[in-house]
Amino acid sequence: MKKMIKVLSAAVLLGTMAGCTDAVAKFEQADEVLMKVGNITVTKGQMYNTLLAQSGADVVRNQGLKVIGDIEVEETEELRAAAQIDFDYYNALYGGTMTDTLAQSGMTPESYMEVLIDGKQSDALIRKYIEENLDSYIEKLQPIMATVLSFNTEEDANAAMSALADGSKTLDDILAEGKTTSEGTTEVITINTTDYGTTVNTVLRGMKPDDGWTVITSAEKANVYVARVDDNDPQNFRQVLIDELDGQDEINDDALSYYFKKYNFHIYDKNVLDIVTNTYPEIVVQ
Repeated sequence: MKKMIKVLSAAVLLGTMAGCTDAVAKFEQADEVLMKVGNITVTKGQMYNTLLAQSGADVVRNQGLKVIGDIEVEETEELRAAAQIDFDYYNALYGGTMTDTLAQSGMTPESYMEVLIDGKQSDALIRKYIEENLDSYIEKLQPIMATVLSFNTEEDANAAMSALADGSKTLDDILAEGKTTSEGTTEVITINTTDYGTTVNTVLRGMKPDDGWTVITSAEKANVYVARVDDNDPQNFRQVLIDELDGQDEINDDALSYYFKKYNFHIYDKNVLDIVTNTYPEIVVQ
């Protein structure tokens, strides 16, 4: 229910900041008592500062993404259907009591659906950025598709290599023996991949699909690897590469920086700016 809390916080924070004309937000009746517990009172100003500290960065980021997403990403039936799937999942998770659960946070099923749709728009926004900038990432990351089998001993690796090379065993046969911890599926490997160490990465980059399987001993890892390059032309696996890049923190930060800069995102409140800078520096582009 964190998203629900963020939506409620947004209403409070954005409402109080609407008339900000100074370096920090000011609003009328900041000293007005909002509630009292025993002899302790809490004012509207104190509540604002608490919400700012707890949710301010999230609210600013999410509201910025909402504005940008509405411009860049069309709200299609497919997008709404994906949001509905998430809603149905949460509804089932709460035993069909979603309406009551939402009401406790001051929301309705309709308003929460809008939160989910905003999330889907944000996801689509990142994916759009990757698709539009894929060629530059191909040049930067030099991706290949490869299958890498990891073995604990050189003996096991050499035995697997020999059987694969002479055709006496298939990949499925090797996997069934249980001597490799790998799943045996082809995967995207870039110059930033660290799972197998620099040696494996370097050797694979010098190979072609026609080279077949080879044994690679890693200088950094204790394992011995049997590997092959399945495809070294990224144009053949563009969609797979997009899926791989989608969700990576560095790519996500690149996308957010691009879009927030594109739309001249600017924070006028010093306190809010400091909080957002500490939490989401990638969107601070002023």
